[in-house]
Amino acid sequence: MAERIEKPGDYQVTIREPYWQLAGRDGEDKMSLVLPGVVEIDGAERSINAYLYFVPTLYASGRNAGRAVWDVNAETCVQLGMSEPFDPTQFEQLNGAMAKYVVEEEEYEGKKRMKVKFVNAPGRERLTNDRVAEIWAVLSDGDAPVAKPVETVATPATAEEDDIPF
Repeated sequence: MAERIEKPGDYQVTIREPYWQLAGRDGEDKMSLVLPGVVEIDGAERSINAYLYFVPTLYASGRNAGRAVWDVNAETCVQLGMSEPFDPTQFEQLNGAMAKYVVEEEEYEGKKRMKVKFVNAPGRERLTNDRVAEIWAVLSDGDAPVAKPVETVATPATAEEDDIPF
């Protein structure tokens, strides 16, 4: 079994063997889809579980204000690779899917632990300053061809282009 992710950050993971579990108490009709994510870090396999809740609660604020949590999470499942329309019995389609997990440290009952705060479909990753410097060094070493100016037309960003977590 893989060791747990120990540091906050953004991780490109592979989902392995997702499963459903009850999320309510005393027979409440609430469930969560558990998405075990695995990534290789420094030659060792690390894992962390993400939980997508399917509950009748509405988001109070943010981009999804007024939307049901279950509806937003069903949309996330489709973005991760499940077929449309969303069918919860087809969750195995996510086995082997790639996802971006935003992991943060939280304190719960006096103990600190890592928790997946957001689950996003993989996409263009934001570059760290170190990675920008590495790429720039390659481009500006004198061997890179000089780029010619290109006339561009500004276009407004679409919702799909925004990296806004759920």
